[in-house]
Amino acid sequence: MSLRLAAVAALTADSVSIGDRLTVEVEYLQTYKSLPLSADEAAAQGWQVEDACLDGFGRRAESGDFGGELHIWYDLAGAVMGYGGSTPRGLGKYIFATPPWRRVNSKYEIDFLFRDPSSACGNGAAAVAGSIGDRLLMVVDGAEPLSIPLNQPEALSSGFKDGGPCWTDMGYHMVHPLGGVTRFLSPAVPMYSGDGSHLTGVNLPATVALLSQRTPPFEHFASGEGGPVPVYGFHVFFIDNVGVCGDFPTLAPFDLKAHVANSSMMV
Repeated sequence: MSLRLAAVAALTADSVSIGDRLTVEVEYLQTYKSLPLSADEAAAQGWQVEDACLDGFGRRAESGDFGGELHIWYDLAGAVMGYGGSTPRGLGKYIFATPPWRRVNSKYEIDFLFRDPSSACGNGAAAVAGSIGDRLLMVVDGAEPLSIPLNQPEALSSGFKDGGPCWTDMGYHMVHPLGGVTRFLSPAVPMYSGDGSHLTGVNLPATVALLSQRTPPFEHFASGEGGPVPVYGFHVFFIDNVGVCGDFPTLAPFDLKAHVANSSMMV
């Protein structure tokens, strides 16, 4: 077991924790951006944090750095509750989505929660220091949030599509069985450590049909960089992602020079 995974194991020995951070991958294996874990930290960094608390979600915060395509939820006390993504152009003529994406005003959105939704507006347990939460819930319309498995074997037995092997410094991708979307919008893809024991984060891939995808939070992958067609990734990590594959079978990184050239052409 790597030192990083050992640290996660130590953290979760007495209580479950899915991680201690929110990190957006800006450029694979090169650039990452940490997200604020408290409302005060978010405000200090220029995020717009709403005063109103939405039951089951919390207080929404957005940053101009992400063009409204990434938002974070904080509880009344200011601790992180979850995060979400939005479509870049709202309801375009050829853009439509199915669950888990939801129509919210003029956009389609997807949201994830890390704690009991009752905690969002002060009716549940307080956040635990050093942890973003003890679960990963995906919000769906008209029903209780869906629980995402916290390990890869459970995801496999729950009908998730196997997206292995493990990606270097990302994790073992497992595609949620809930259809998710048309070819324009992304499915939910939780990522796991190489040994399958722990979540590393979530990816929301989308095809280049949406040429206005903002980078970040999206990043562009050309054809052959992990798939047969060009695609945008939207990776958010909950733990230190470096070395998460350990000694387990790992997809060899593609040519970074070519990737950088292709990415710069899409920005």
